[in-house]
Amino acid sequence: MKLVLTGGHLSPLLSVIDALPTDVSVLVVGRKYPLEGDSAVSLEYRALAKQNIPFRSIAASRLQRKWTRHTFASLLKFPYAFFQAFLILKEFSPDVVLSFGGYIGLPVTLASLLLRILYYGGKCRITRD
Repeated sequence: MKLVLTGGHLSPLLSVIDALPTDVSVLVVGRKYPLEGDSAVSLEYRALAKQNIPFRSIAASRLQRKWTRHTFASLLKFPYAFFQAFLILKEFSPDVVLSFGGYIGLPVTLASLLLRILYYGGKCRITRD
């Protein structure tokens, strides 16, 4: 089985990876550099690299809560991030995409819909009746 994990919530993402059987191939899609123009790598990237978990970066950009000069630039980056996510999913060909929310998860989730790859939101709650 092949699984792509994405999204902004690192703790549940790492917990899922730890719980997976060893025969599951995992790829994490996120951002290597969390802030525009900053050379510091993200906590996500460092944690995954330390555990030798495959990681691919996309140029997703967070939307501002207020309309600023950066909002327009962020909106323009979305199509590029979607295209990157589409190519990554096409190449890796996962069985499932699991998203843990945030702006990183949106282009990956939409690309999975277009490619008809099953996806789940990490905040889904499953209960037994």
